[in-house]
Amino acid sequence: LVFGQLAVITVMGLWMRLPELLELDGLLVPCIVGFGVFLGAMLSPSLGSAVKLAAAMDPGLVVFATLGNTLGNAIPVVGMKLLHFSPHDSHARLCEVLFIPVPICATVALFLTIALER
Repeated sequence: LVFGQLAVITVMGLWMRLPELLELDGLLVPCIVGFGVFLGAMLSPSLGSAVKLAAAMDPGLVVFATLGNTLGNAIPVVGMKLLHFSPHDSHARLCEVLFIPVPICATVALFLTIALER
């Protein structure tokens, strides 16, 4: 689970540096969207693992894991609203907004590493 968080940080860093479009043999490929699908597929199993880990520790923690998932999904939306992001903004501006979850993932990975060591 902790290594999954570190992998997410790494993949998000790569995702933010991709060009918007890549031309392959005359065909324009939307890199950001394609890699975003890969990132989503990579993150899906971590949610199930986290809920199972919480249930194994204490069945009552499943409620908090679900609440954390819901709040975690709302953070980028709130961040985009607070930073006044719009679809007309540049790719660099998108990268700034997408950077919001990176320190959160790093902090959670550090907290879990410390908590699981004890």
